Amino acid sequence: MKRSLWIVIAALAAPALLALGFFAGRRAAGPEAQRTALSAAATSSKRVLYWYDPMLPTQHFDRPGRSPMGMQLVPKYADEAATGTGVRIDPRTVQNLGIRTAPVESRALARDLAVPATVSWDLREARTVSARAAGIVTRLDVRAPYTAVRAGQPLAALLAPAWSSAIDEYAALMQSHSADALALRAAAGRRLEVLGL
Repeated sequence: MKRSLWIVIAALAAPALLALGFFAGRRAAGPEAQRTALSAAATSSKRVLYWYDPMLPTQHFDRPGRSPMGMQLVPKYADEAATGTGVRIDPRTVQNLGIRTAPVESRALARDLAVPATVSWDLREARTVSARAAGIVTRLDVRAPYTAVRAGQPLAALLAPAWSSAIDEYAALMQSHSADALALRAAAGRRLEVLGL
């Protein structure tokens, strides 16, 4: 009877001890532990110049804690400032990413250089063609965007009554040679220009 009682007690105590250990570990790794680690860093042999927010490195603070954004402040040590380098990468990050460095040198590149690229058209060279008269598209020669076209190739055929009447009027006045007809022909030519023909 005593043995079965001890087994029941052990079975109930094991989950309780596991839960106690779990919550104690979470509490130790919380903000209090971070503050303790930061104060230990502040009292280490390295001299801290200031504390800064990693998201806003230009904002400096006198003591450790949290920034107004809620980020944990990071110390800036005096020996880091003395190195003179503007960029410092953690050695573990360098190892994990496989970063390799080399001195900068000026030299001529090989004639052929293969690089990945995306070929696109220059949007500054795009032109919008708008009709100056109402019309109907009767035939469309280029149907898909980005289709290559040649200079002078017809893109579409339009039926515009205002254009047709202006062209017919100008053609009729080409047959006349009187002074009035010449003045009317000049006016018909200006009308064609206004309509974009």
